[in-house]
Amino acid sequence: MKPDDDLVTSRGLTVPASALEWVFTRSAGAGGQNVNKVSTKVVLRVARDQIRGRSVLLDRIATELPDVITVSSQTSRSQWRNR
Repeated sequence: MKPDDDLVTSRGLTVPASALEWVFTRSAGAGGQNVNKVSTKVVLRVARDQIRGRSVLLDRIATELPDVITVSSQTSRSQWRNR
């Protein structure tokens, strides 16, 4: 992956693209026939030790967040929008 694909936050934290683990699964709930055929739910996992940035921010993350940070979205019927 290219450095341009890295995730950079507004506070200057950087997560290398290689550290982003994307998982796509079927979404729960209503969605008609689409829900049974398309994996639209998106789960993103990032190992906390892969995040780079200022030490004060990294110290705060270390005390507030688990070793593996997991975020998911299934609000849309579109995988792209959930991502």
